[in-house]
Amino acid sequence: MDDINKYTVDLDDGRTATCIRGDRIDYVDGVFEAGIVENLPPETHYLRIEKGDDLKVIFLRQDEFFAIQLVMSSVNFSFEMLDKAD
Repeated sequence: MDDINKYTVDLDDGRTATCIRGDRIDYVDGVFEAGIVENLPPETHYLRIEKGDDLKVIFLRQDEFFAIQLVMSSVNFSFEMLDKAD
């Protein structure tokens, strides 16, 4: 595909997922990326984490995607509250 924000991923089971990048953050030693995945129901979202030589792409349902977002935010909030309590 010509669009840098839309690409395909070939899965081990023979299916092909079309990923549409929503956001990407490039770090010194890695990349964090998330977006929408087409043609892979019931999964509708993906999370791509690349750190050093390790690459993980996880396909998620919408509720799972939001659950991860909530858990990550909750951890940050909890630690901020602990710091303020000291």
